[in-house]
Amino acid sequence: MRLKQAVNKTVKFTLTDSSNDRVDLTGSSLAFDMARVNPQGKVVVQKLHADFDITSAATGEVKVTLNSTDTNQTADRYVGELRVVLASGAVHKSTDINIEIETAIIAS
Repeated sequence: MRLKQAVNKTVKFTLTDSSNDRVDLTGSSLAFDMARVNPQGKVVVQKLHADFDITSAATGEVKVTLNSTDTNQTADRYVGELRVVLASGAVHKSTDINIEIETAIIAS
């Protein structure tokens, strides 16, 4: 995923099981973290459940908006991770989400 510095971006996640069927996320708890890859650093963006649009959770789709403050990071490579705690208590983490923040040439 490529993002411009200091630009809002809504990210949609669609969760599926091993059969590629969508997972009902009703009653789940969600979190998203993003950290710089090199030098490996602390989390610079953290989105908690209340930050997500869960309107379509029953169909396995959720959205989170990274606002201009979130994306106003040093131009570099980052890694993100989505964490889902299902209503059953099972915890699932996404594979690494590669994120590149690009330098904004024109100021907003």
